[in-house]
Amino acid sequence: MTIETLVEESLKLKPLDKFRLANIILESVDVGQPDIDKMWGEEAERRLVAVQQGALKTIDLDDFIREYQ
Repeated sequence: MTIETLVEESLKLKPLDKFRLANIILESVDVGQPDIDKMWGEEAERRLVAVQQGALKTIDLDDFIREYQ
């Protein structure tokens, strides 16, 4: 199978399956980059504070799955 065929077939997936596939691929090449991991940790903290302060809206996981499945 060529990359082009793989991409073409992947684009036919449901949105949630695309997320799952992307995650699997990303995890397979994760080499652990401390600087990037630190930046993501800081971003997660910023987002948590924004949610706690009501500045960032969240959605229920079940609602998300229903909408994008």
